[in-house]
Amino acid sequence: MLISELLDGKNNPLFEQVSAQLEIKLEENPDWRAEAWDSIIRDGKAIILHCPVPSPHASLAIELLRIKAQLNGFRPVIMGRTLSPQVNEMMQTIIKSLNHHFLNQKIAEDFVELGYSAAQFQDNDGGTLYFLKDQLQREDLSPLKLSILYLSFIEPQLPISEADRQTIQSLFDRYDGGKLKSVFEGISETMRGWSLSGNYHSEPYIVDLLLNAGVTNTWFSYHNDTGKNLDPENGFFIDTPFPLNVEL
Repeated sequence: MLISELLDGKNNPLFEQVSAQLEIKLEENPDWRAEAWDSIIRDGKAIILHCPVPSPHASLAIELLRIKAQLNGFRPVIMGRTLSPQVNEMMQTIIKSLNHHFLNQKIAEDFVELGYSAAQFQDNDGGTLYFLKDQLQREDLSPLKLSILYLSFIEPQLPISEADRQTIQSLFDRYDGGKLKSVFEGISETMRGWSLSGNYHSEPYIVDLLLNAGVTNTWFSYHNDTGKNLDPENGFFIDTPFPLNVEL
């Protein structure tokens, strides 16, 4: 697949903006399990990973918007360290969710303004709705796991009816006797503030969200450092700082 085949007039100006700052390479996603596109900035190049989707032109636009957000100052989280066994078990899920949802909240309106439909932003068959309903039947979900699920629920342009939206919101609000309703309200407020903010500095919003979800004693880094190379200045702490180079 060639990038020229994916330019449809709507995404041409965006492509020109991004390609003026970075070389753009289009590669097939090597992960056979991938059901969506992805992108990464590496060594001065923007690499866009593609796979078969119903609207590849729209998918290219989404990845270009994500890359543009990073050029404007958004810094994706790369790795983390924690003193919490529960957080450590979920670390990769947390990192992936933070990057995905924070970027989507920031670019959703720009995507529609390009001329694409809202439905093309969430190019799925309603699987999120069924997944959320299934998960919320479980009784063993921690506040952290529920918070990650809630981020999926408040994704912009999620293709569900208002009736289904109210049903899912009620399931969240009534979970564990309603003890976590304030957590979900806090997440909504944080993500609303982030989407409306005039900058791409996500760190304070991530800290607020994760503290609200019960995460403590955790450090996230913008670099893929390991061992003795860990530098607190390359990231940020959730709650109390701790020595990074100790054995966990």
